Amino acid sequence: MGSRIVGIALIALFGCSKDSAPPAQKLDKPAASRPKPTLNRALLVGTLARGGDRVCRVEGDDSWINVHYEVGFVPIIVPDGQRIPMEALIGKPVVVYGTVADDAPARTEQPPAGAVKCPEQQWRSDWVRGPDGVRSRRNDGPGIAAFTVGSVEPFSGLGAVRKGDEIHVELENTLKQPLAAPVELVVYYEGCYGKPGVRTETVAAQAGLEPGKSLSGDFPTITTDRGDPALGGRRGKGAHTASSVEIRAKGENVYFDVDVPLFVYGGIAVDCPKQ
Repeated sequence: MGSRIVGIALIALFGCSKDSAPPAQKLDKPAASRPKPTLNRALLVGTLARGGDRVCRVEGDDSWINVHYEVGFVPIIVPDGQRIPMEALIGKPVVVYGTVADDAPARTEQPPAGAVKCPEQQWRSDWVRGPDGVRSRRNDGPGIAAFTVGSVEPFSGLGAVRKGDEIHVELENTLKQPLAAPVELVVYYEGCYGKPGVRTETVAAQAGLEPGKSLSGDFPTITTDRGDPALGGRRGKGAHTASSVEIRAKGENVYFDVDVPLFVYGGIAVDCPKQ
């Protein structure tokens, strides 16, 4: 089933309520006028989300300023005069056609009068709070400051389905460009009891992935202390449940920042075993 690695980070099972926030920049360009992807354009693949700056008040009400779209954790810049619909894709994997930007967009909104420093919270270093809840930052990202969008569409190359005590995950290279070796699918597991922790299981295409080719793996729904679902009867300490899948890949002018909660795929949710 591929190599197994222990990693740092995750919490898609962390059910945060949405904080109140102004809508992100609206984009509303007709689909028919979207520019066609060409080899001199860059592609960014990731989970669409909203970022911003949290504002707190003495009364305890939170709000957000400088709200903007992000793909993974890469800020998205919308050229002046363009409107492209994206709100319906929040929380889902997308592919963005455009160009790499040298600088992140300026944060021009200032906290309103009466704002106070938001209270410190105890949580993992990889958890990032945003207008739509908490996400996990899996790595340092694709190494670009921001991305200027030309068009956006759902990314159909990744899928997952639960089959009993396993989850079948498959990645197809639908981008019409080769992906350099290695290409990895990484499933993240959230700890059930005790201090929150994360484990990972990985399958890799060591030769890369040509257009139209696929990489797949069958991952256990639950791992225990030694990564073996059979140990401990799936009970007690050490149990971790499958929660999200990450794509680790790169190509020429192709960037990835993909970590998708498994519930996006048919509502996959794995319950913790009883102690």
